[in-house]
Amino acid sequence: MFWDLTVFRFAGLYLDVAKKLAAGQQLPRTALSLVVRGLNRIFTGMLVQNQDELVLATSGSYSQSKRSPLLDELISVPRAAGEEVSLVADDFGGFGVSVRLVRGNDIPLVTLSLSPTRFEFLGRVAEGALPSSFSLECHEDLLAFKARLLRETENRRRLDGDDQASEGELVLRFIELGNDGRATPRRVMVRA
Repeated sequence: MFWDLTVFRFAGLYLDVAKKLAAGQQLPRTALSLVVRGLNRIFTGMLVQNQDELVLATSGSYSQSKRSPLLDELISVPRAAGEEVSLVADDFGGFGVSVRLVRGNDIPLVTLSLSPTRFEFLGRVAEGALPSSFSLECHEDLLAFKARLLRETENRRRLDGDDQASEGELVLRFIELGNDGRATPRRVMVRA
């Protein structure tokens, strides 16, 4: 492959996606799966294989911990119950990733422009490369995107009334990886 001889091994896919988005054509399936798998691995710090849902996780504090074992949300990639993760064209001939959390306009879309460098970074992380071996700036950009998503999921819970804690109970959802690498929630109830 021609692109394997360059620093940007995923540039061919990037250009194909940008061209097809501009022409309103069907995107290659591998593109969104690659982006979601890369995001999931950065968001959790684990080798998560989920491609049909975005695994939004936290470390439980405001630290920049590399590993986030607490599950905040599983966001459906295909449109379901108002949620959707998609690739969308931007005004500059490129594209970005867009996350919709609810139907309507109660919570705005959360988007991140995917430059060729960010796309390459996500592709390499999706294949198992360590984030620190490529670009600290890209990693920080994606952690900032995660922080925006966490803020909007908190807004969604507040709008839905799901932020009310039960008297004397706290439910934590930990990420558990199955043998196939898929992340699933494991609920732990803490009573005061």
